[in-house]
Amino acid sequence: MEAALSPLARLWLYRAAVLVHLGAVVVWFGAVAYYPLILRPALRASAVERKAKYVILGAVKARLKIVVGGAVIALAASGLTLGWLRGFVGAGQATGVFHHRLFLVKLALGAALIVVFLTALPLLQQVQVPTRRARLFLATHLVVLALGLIAAGVGILLSR
Repeated sequence: MEAALSPLARLWLYRAAVLVHLGAVVVWFGAVAYYPLILRPALRASAVERKAKYVILGAVKARLKIVVGGAVIALAASGLTLGWLRGFVGAGQATGVFHHRLFLVKLALGAALIVVFLTALPLLQQVQVPTRRARLFLATHLVVLALGLIAAGVGILLSR
């Protein structure tokens, strides 16, 4: 039997989950936007040799993978907590069909983003042509940003 939370505990859990969720979104999508908007243009404008650029990019990717990985875990956990508190997950309060479908859309977008996070770099490493790999890497970032914007929009609709 599940212990019920008091209204005050539910309120504080909701606030904490929203804070974690928003913080994780900022970290993840800030990291995703960092490459095409900051790092790539800066490396192109620099006098750094191509071989050194790959070393720098490799180090940045390794560090970002750790940071973004933590954000992905926090995002999934806080999102499921919010879904539970709003009655979308488990035996919570009844929700309308429209909001329930929106939640399922957001879950699908979140799952797609997590799959991209887990598979994109290993798949891109299989591409042998460096210029093609770089273009695909940039395209992957842009797709993730677009999906993230859609997921954020759905999240805003769900908060109403």
